[in-house]
Parts: sequence; structure tokens; C-alpha cells
Amino acid sequence: LNQFAPTDAFVYYSAGERLNAGHQLYSLQPGDTVIAAKPPYWTVPLLSPPLLGVLWRPFAAIGNTGFLVGWMLTTAAFLEALALLSRRAPTLTLIAVGALAVPIAWQLMLGNVNGILALAIVLLWRCRNRPGLAGALVAFMVAVKVTPLALAWWLVTSRRWRGAVWFLAASATLLIVAVIGAGAGSIPAYVEVMRQTSTIGTSDLSIAGLARALGVPAGTSAFAPWIFVAGG
Repeated sequence: LNQFAPTDAFVYYSAGERLNAGHQLYSLQPGDTVIAAKPPYWTVPLLSPPLLGVLWRPFAAIGNTGFLVGWMLTTAAFLEALALLSRRAPTLTLIAVGALAVPIAWQLMLGNVNGILALAIVLLWRCRNRPGLAGALVAFMVAVKVTPLALAWWLVTSRRWRGAVWFLAASATLLIVAVIGAGAGSIPAYVEVMRQTSTIGTSDLSIAGLARALGVPAGTSAFAPWIFVAGG
């Protein structure tokens, strides 16, 4: 519970602090909480899309208690997702939780936004035949993590056209919210963050990093994530 613990929830909280102070989201200025960089993997204090920093602004506004509340919400969302799964398939859920005990414990400690996405994915499946909710949920997930964009493709391939339209409408709305809350400059800044982390900044545990560990040349490994996405 140390307020300076190196958790993802604290990274989001400090992003909210910077926005509340009128500072840049993807760079540190005098007076900002220091978030350590780890070149070449990342050189910025936030790797998430701008909307995530905007959503954490209210938590940052109420101080350390806000950090704890934000962390608790991500944890509660993850636990709720597990609870909903266990109601539907208790045995399989128990086996999965046992097999993934270490990453699950890591997620609970970090308070990563993945906890909220886990609940959102379960809710998406439950309301998959309600196009408005389904499209809005996918838009929210993409706006805070990007990689759930694969679920937008699922809306298309499963011919959920109304859901796809709702996805586009909700995405446009969330983009406006991000611009208002983080400034128009945060959008191109995040595009540059994605460019860096998907090329020279791929970490050892990424698909590209694992390919390098297997002896694949670095230049070729850079294509591994795109091959994986295309295959999926």
C-alpha cells in the first residue's frame, strides 16, 4: 500500500496528476512524480492511450486515497470477472486460476487496466446480441489499451453491423473526451509512443522479444507481432 509502489495503478495515477497540473502526458516536467524509464523499452512515463490518463484525473484530484481507490477498482473488476466465470464454469475456472496463479497474483498487485478489460470482455460476451452495449464496450477497451481492436474485427466478421456502427460512434465520442481531457497533442504523442514500443522498444517478454531469444534476427523479429495478429 506504499503510495510510491511501482505499480501500474500508480503510473495511471501519476498521469492524472500531470494532466491536472496542466503538464504533458507523455513527458515529465519539474514537479512531476518521477516514473522510471527503461530504455530502449520505454522512455516515457506512460505507455497507455490518452483516455486512460483522463479517466484517472478524478482519482489524482483526491490525492493518495484516490490512488488506492483506482487500484482497488481495477482489482475488484478482475475479481468480479473471475466470479462471473466461476458461476458459469466453476471447475474450468478453478483449473485456469490454478494454472495462472502467478500472473493473476501479479495482476492483482499491479492494478493494471487489464483487470477492467477482463470484466469488459465477460460483459461483452453476455451482451453480444445487444449491439449498442457491445459496440460501446469494444470502443472503450480499444480506447484504453488498443490491442482489443481485434474485437472490433470480430464485430465485422460475425456480421454484427449495428454493433460495428456503435463501435465507431462510441470511439469518436471517446476520442473527443481524450482530446478535451488530455489535449490534442496527446494523440500524435501516443502514436509516437506506439511506434517506438513496437520497433526498437519491444520488451524481452513481448512476441518480438521471445523471437529474439530463440535466435531470430532483430530485424525479422520486429515483424513477429504483426504475423501473430494476422494469424489470429
